[in-house]
Amino acid sequence: MLDASINISMEPFRALVADKLPESQRSYGFILQTLIIGIGTWVASNLPWMVSQLGFNEDAAAKGIPMNVKVAFAIGAVVFLGSILYTIFTTTEYPPSDEEAFNRLVALTHYNVAERRYEPPSHMIASSSGEYGLLWADALGRADREAVVEEIDMLFMAEAQHRLVPIGNPLEVITTLIARGYKIGIATNDGEAAALQQAEILGLVPHLDYIVGYDSGHGRKPHPGMVTAFITRFGYEPHEVALVGDSTHDLHAARAAGAVGIAVLSGPAGHDDLTPHADHVIPSINELVALIDSL
Repeated sequence: MLDASINISMEPFRALVADKLPESQRSYGFILQTLIIGIGTWVASNLPWMVSQLGFNEDAAAKGIPMNVKVAFAIGAVVFLGSILYTIFTTTEYPPSDEEAFNRLVALTHYNVAERRYEPPSHMIASSSGEYGLLWADALGRADREAVVEEIDMLFMAEAQHRLVPIGNPLEVITTLIARGYKIGIATNDGEAAALQQAEILGLVPHLDYIVGYDSGHGRKPHPGMVTAFITRFGYEPHEVALVGDSTHDLHAARAAGAVGIAVLSGPAGHDDLTPHADHVIPSINELVALIDSL
């Protein structure tokens, strides 16, 4: 009866591996699941002995059950029930319609589910939500396309509060350049509000002279509007301005504005993708000061 109740209650959870992992990871998932089950079985079989070492009596009265066995079963019941409840409340299940929509978005965005990253030529790498949001709306069958764009921007901003981490040490690089008299700005295909929020999280806002996004009125990269607006605002010659970016959109915008294009290899695009369009290539923003010193 005990085995039957455990098997009935646990059988749906065995399917989680197949339901939640991509096909390329399922073999590893089943191996790991089997290992955890084996460890759990060993702990459970030895739990009465472990409990007896804590001082609980292991001598059975006439037709009775030893106290250490009772305590071991109580511990097992708590762990068992807790595990089930935790799984129920933390595991998201999608109805078939949601899964179909997810698969359409995966194909549309060139998302590598196994590695959890976007692959070139995904529009998620360099395009704005004002562009790919409309494509998402079509893939999801949503007629309110502009509302989808707003939802995407809001979701990205909400997640940025918990997940945003810097690549390299942008604050140190920026403060070093400012001390040398450079003007520093952000020109991004994210929304301006999202750019400002991320700059605040990273502590960059007090050091920035310019922050624009795709919705700031200067157009979107690869068009040069964001760069030319920076040039105009501060009275520079185009060749005196550099745009540092990790996508061909960034480099095309720099070239179209007559500015210097500096590629960083810390993004999804590789060396071979960026080099033909860049004036200079560096591994990450940490090498920017050294590059400027060498020019």
